Amino acid sequence: MNLRRTIRRRQAAYTMVELMAAVLISVLLVVAMYQIFARVQSVFTTGHSRTKLLEEGRAVMDLIVRDLGRMAPAGLLEPNFVAIPYRTNRLETLASPTNWAKLRADQQNTWLATTEPFISSRVSFLGHDDQWQQMAYRLESRGQPGKGNDVIGALWRYESSPIPKRHIIRLVNSNKDAQFQKLSDNVVHFRMRAVSPHDPGRALWADPIFTRLDVPLYVEVEIGLIEEKLKKEILNDAKVERFTVELESGAMDVASYRRLTTQRRSRVMEMLSENLGRILMLRQLVPIRTQADIPPELFVKKTQKEFGANGFSVSTGASGGGRYVFIIDKSGSMGAERRFISARLAMIETLKKLDPTAFFYVFFFSTDSEGMPSGPATTENPNPGIALNLVQASPANVAFYSQWVATRTHGGSTNPTRALEAAFAMNPDIIWLLTDGKIPSFIVPGIANLNAGRAPRVRVNTIGLGRSKDISERYLLQIAVDNDGVYTFVSTDPEDEE
Repeated sequence: MNLRRTIRRRQAAYTMVELMAAVLISVLLVVAMYQIFARVQSVFTTGHSRTKLLEEGRAVMDLIVRDLGRMAPAGLLEPNFVAIPYRTNRLETLASPTNWAKLRADQQNTWLATTEPFISSRVSFLGHDDQWQQMAYRLESRGQPGKGNDVIGALWRYESSPIPKRHIIRLVNSNKDAQFQKLSDNVVHFRMRAVSPHDPGRALWADPIFTRLDVPLYVEVEIGLIEEKLKKEILNDAKVERFTVELESGAMDVASYRRLTTQRRSRVMEMLSENLGRILMLRQLVPIRTQADIPPELFVKKTQKEFGANGFSVSTGASGGGRYVFIIDKSGSMGAERRFISARLAMIETLKKLDPTAFFYVFFFSTDSEGMPSGPATTENPNPGIALNLVQASPANVAFYSQWVATRTHGGSTNPTRALEAAFAMNPDIIWLLTDGKIPSFIVPGIANLNAGRAPRVRVNTIGLGRSKDISERYLLQIAVDNDGVYTFVSTDPEDEE
C-alpha cells in the first residue's frame, strides 16, 4: 500500500528537464514582452519627440510669417528688408557677386548653392501697422546673440518699440544683442530669400537688400531643427567634448584654433549626417502685402540731366511769394562728373522759374561760405559787398544773379555750417542744402538747434549730387525727416541716364 502511494507521488512531480524548459519558456516570453514594450515605448518616445519638434518648428514659422506679413516700404534709404547669409561657424558673410543687377537666375543659383550644408542668416526688416517697428532674426550662438554658432545654434528674435516714421532712421541698426529673445535652442539652419518684383523671371534673388519703395513679392523662409535628445547626444559625444575642452582652454595659436574648430565642426556634421531622419526641415513661401496707406515718400531720385534741366523742386515748398535760400556745395570734389556745372545750371533754371513776388538767396560753401553780392559792381561802387538779406526775384535780379551763379568756381573742403547759420538768420520758408560729399555729423543736430522754437519751422530739403556711396545720404535724409523736407538723390552714374 505504501509502495503504491510512493509511485503515485513520483509520477505527479516535475522533472528537472521539465522545470528548466518551463523556466526557459518563461524567460523567452518575458524577453519578448519586454522587447514589445521597449519597441512601443521607443515608438511613443520618437513620436512624442517628433511631435514636440514639429510643434516648436510650426510655432517659430508662424511667428516669422506673422512678422513678415507686416513688412512695408518706408520710402527711405534704410533697408525695408535685408537678409545676409554667413557661414555657420563664424560671422563671415558668404562671398557675393559685385554686380547684382546683371545676375541671371543660373548665376544666382550657383552662388546660393554653397558648400555649406546648413546656412545661418541675419535678417532685418521694417513692419507697419499704426506705427513702424523693426524686426530682426538671427541664427547664432546658443549662449548669446552676436557670436557665431558651431552648426547647432539658437534662433533669436528682436522687435523694437513702435515709433513714428520720422524716427525710423535712428531705429534701423539700433537693435542690441541684449534685446534679442531666444525662440529655439535646437536650430541648425535658417535662411530667408526674396522674390523681387523687378525680376521678370520671379527667381529667388541673390541680392538680399530692398530699400526705398521696394519690398519683396515673396520671402522664402527655411528653418532646420533637431531633437533635444539628438543635440545632447552630439554635444556629449567623446570627440566633440574633447575638441570643446581644448578650444575652451584658449592656450593655442590661431592656426591651432581654426584646426580644432574645423575638426569639431566636421564631427558634428558627421553625426548629423548619420541622423538625417531626426532633423526637421521647414520651408514656406510668404507673400508680402504692400502698405498702400503709408505717408508720402521722403525720397526722390533724379538723373543729372533731369536736375540740370529742371532745377530745384520749388513747387514742393510754398507757392509764389515764398522766401527761399539755396546752399550749394562748391568743394573740390564737385568738379568731378560735371557736378558743379549741373548744380549751377539747376540753380539758374530755378531762378528763372521763381515767381516775381518771391524772395531768394544763394550761398556757395566749401571751407567757408560765399554769399551773393549786394548788387552789380559799378565805377562808383567797384566792391558792392555781400547782400545781407534775401532779394526779390524780379527779372533784373534774376538776370544779374544768374550771371553771378554762372561764374562761380569750385575748390576746398565740405563744411556748410556758416552758410546754414546765415540762412536761418534770414527767416526763410524753405532751405535747400546740396552737397556731393561727406558732411560733418554735427550738421544734423546743428540744423535741429537752428530750427528749434521757430513758428512756423523752416522746411529743409536736402540734395545729394553724385554717387550714393560718396554722399552722406544718412545725414541728408535725417535732416529732411527732422525738418519736414524731402531728400533728393541726383545720380551722376551714366547708367541711370539710360
